[in-house]
Amino acid sequence: MPTTKRPLKRYSILDRCFSNTGRNYTFDGLKEAINEWMLDKDPQSKGISTRQLRDDIAFMKSSDGWEAPIETFPGEGKKRYYRYDDPKFSINNRPVNQTQVEELKMALDALDAFEGLPQFQGLEDLIVKLQSDMDMAQNPKQSKIIDWGGNPYYKGKEYLAPLYRAVSERRQVQMTYTPFGGESRTFVTNPVYLKQYNNRWFVVALLKKDGFVFVNAFDRIDNLVVLDTDIPRNITFDAEEYFDPIVGVSRPMDGEIEEIEIQLAPETYPYVKTKPIHHSQKNYDEECKVKVKVIRNLELESIIASYSKTILKITG
Repeated sequence: MPTTKRPLKRYSILDRCFSNTGRNYTFDGLKEAINEWMLDKDPQSKGISTRQLRDDIAFMKSSDGWEAPIETFPGEGKKRYYRYDDPKFSINNRPVNQTQVEELKMALDALDAFEGLPQFQGLEDLIVKLQSDMDMAQNPKQSKIIDWGGNPYYKGKEYLAPLYRAVSERRQVQMTYTPFGGESRTFVTNPVYLKQYNNRWFVVALLKKDGFVFVNAFDRIDNLVVLDTDIPRNITFDAEEYFDPIVGVSRPMDGEIEEIEIQLAPETYPYVKTKPIHHSQKNYDEECKVKVKVIRNLELESIIASYSKTILKITG
């Protein structure tokens, strides 16, 4: 869809500008913010017109939009800057309007055309989730009929989109990161892969071509900037090779694959059989036993500990 036909993204950018108390956005500053996004999506874009920007601001202030309290304030010289009169206001905190509903319907119609294609496994789940979210947004008093699990308040989820772009476009990032029990530090690194595990997102980053791998949890990132510098061509990452022998995301540098045999109590065995610990798991029904070939790590130990009261024997 052409960027000029995506008003919701423009409104979202303006919303961030009007909420930013650390910068005074003049009319030209607002145009620059939107044009930066438009040019990033389409290098041939001519940018937003003055008339379109005025119409966008007027719509956001209207009852058909969000009745946004947008005001102008004296700036440098004769220039004035735009900001919400209420610093707590955001269109994200307002009820969904018809424009949002119509754009989501168009997105669902577009996704529906790809349903069933093997290249897009899991698309059916996404369509159902978007449809259920739209229904609840339109009818907030409606009884909830589906729960997708997960944690909607998960810290760091705002980094998913920029990190995906960085990995996809092979761009370096500057990251401020605070490990558990450690001190915060800021560094430039090379993001090469994204992975979700146990309702948490992680970014795999390589500092050097020697293959030394860092796996950083999104919820430990304090600040992130996608840089204009490219990831060096000699930095590559084989995700399948790296993650295949482990459970979760952490792989000890000196770890070796070993076969672990776990004998379980009869009442627990069916759960472990139907929800395998690792893709290598083999099940032995008569003995209520499973075997996995893995590299031991914290995630594996955590799973084993959760079944500790019903594990009869562990070998390996």
